[in-house]
Amino acid sequence: MAEQAMQAQAAILAQIRVIEEQIKRLQETLKELVEAQQQVQAAIDSINAARESGDDILIPMDPGLNAMARGRIEDKDKFIVHLGLDVYAKLPAEKALGVLEEKKEKIGKSISEVNKQLRELMAVYEQYRAYLQQLAMAQAMAAQARAGQEGQQGKASGG
Repeated sequence: MAEQAMQAQAAILAQIRVIEEQIKRLQETLKELVEAQQQVQAAIDSINAARESGDDILIPMDPGLNAMARGRIEDKDKFIVHLGLDVYAKLPAEKALGVLEEKKEKIGKSISEVNKQLRELMAVYEQYRAYLQQLAMAQAMAAQARAGQEGQQGKASGG
């Protein structure tokens, strides 16, 4: 009986480890999606700012804004946007903003789906943890009962 309990405990621990890895991967995916959504929002904000700006603007030379150059936007009504799979298109500003808003919305749906999966997996994880604790408590109580019975038997045979 004790061996079965140990095997069950080992199986549950293995499942918990698998679930922890899945949770970790989902959290990483979620972080990447949030960053992608923020980048798309930054592109939307940049297009809106460029349309409203004067003739000269500062152009970031790197994502960390360590270097910038002064530049001039020649056409404030058309922007080049990424459509996916290394495909870019020069689009009118409103169409470019529409493409970016749609991309942001799709990322938002993905974020919602990953959050849902994460919540479901966390619930399963908590169930396994609770069951593991119950199993450990049952084993401890059984060991304590056996020790008590052995002590009683020792007194009965010795006394």
